[in-house]
Amino acid sequence: VAPATPAGAAVTVVVAAQGYPSTPRRGDVIFGLADNGQLATPVPGVNVYHAGTARDAEGRFVTAGGRVLALSAVADSIGHARERAYAAAATVSFDGMVMRTDIAGKAVS
Repeated sequence: VAPATPAGAAVTVVVAAQGYPSTPRRGDVIFGLADNGQLATPVPGVNVYHAGTARDAEGRFVTAGGRVLALSAVADSIGHARERAYAAAATVSFDGMVMRTDIAGKAVS
């Protein structure tokens, strides 16, 4: 049985901690996430995948590694998926957050 795959396109934007890749900063509070780890302000078609995250003593999500979150978007086209991924990234923040701004750019230009 073949797995079901959605039609359209997908784009993932990774947000990283300051100092990535050599010495990523840890312990910065991540804003914009709900208690379940997904976006507090959902963007249609977007899922959040955690990599370098942890919970602090107060239960907040904090940075705990270099590649902190992957924001993966699916849509009917690569252009729309790119828009969604970057819209999702705009709702998340932490001190020192860095990300590439050219992901899938050539595919839509």
